[in-house]
Amino acid sequence: MVNPTRIYLVRHAKPLGGENLVYDDDITLDPATPAQHFAATAAKLPDGAVWGHSGAVRAAMTMDALLAYKQAPIVNSNQALVIHGLVEQRWGTWFGKHHADLLGDSAFVQISKRREEWADLAPPAARGLPSESFNMFATRVGQHLDRAADLVEHLAGAAAPVGVFACHGGTQRAALMHAEKMPAEVVIGQKFPHLGVLVLERDSQRRWHVVQRPGDIAPQ
Repeated sequence: MVNPTRIYLVRHAKPLGGENLVYDDDITLDPATPAQHFAATAAKLPDGAVWGHSGAVRAAMTMDALLAYKQAPIVNSNQALVIHGLVEQRWGTWFGKHHADLLGDSAFVQISKRREEWADLAPPAARGLPSESFNMFATRVGQHLDRAADLVEHLAGAAAPVGVFACHGGTQRAALMHAEKMPAEVVIGQKFPHLGVLVLERDSQRRWHVVQRPGDIAPQ
């Protein structure tokens, strides 16, 4: 019997700058996050897993903070798998801006008020600032979730393949959509907590199954 490949997707800890900001990839973590929150999340993650992150600074920092509490084959983000395809949705010219500064942008207003109805609407793009709709984002995450699982299986060798990846709330929603074949309007408005964990399994037929959702195992 072939062991299923289990993947833990951990949403990053709270970033610096507040909730009403379109985070770019360089934003760091809020240092006020209590150490016990990392410890509580780490306690729900497996020892001996393959570790990785999305390439965003906040995801790499979250992974490093969790590794302080784990027995793992790596010790810091320099030794981790970096799966850039698991990074948050690309927001084009909105990156780094506060929501209040975007209220004059009709696309932002449409997506913010009834985002589930605008899953095919992408923010404005510019040179060096790529943009994608949620449906484009979900397709990209699904492809790279499979790539991450393939790498975990290769690196695990004879051991049961298990991977832990620090990523983003949007990535978790997209992965849930990919695993359960949900329409975007069902998953797009779901809220997942910082340091919440989505647990997925891929079987021998390369089909994905949800084991636990982020709200089930978030730290108290």
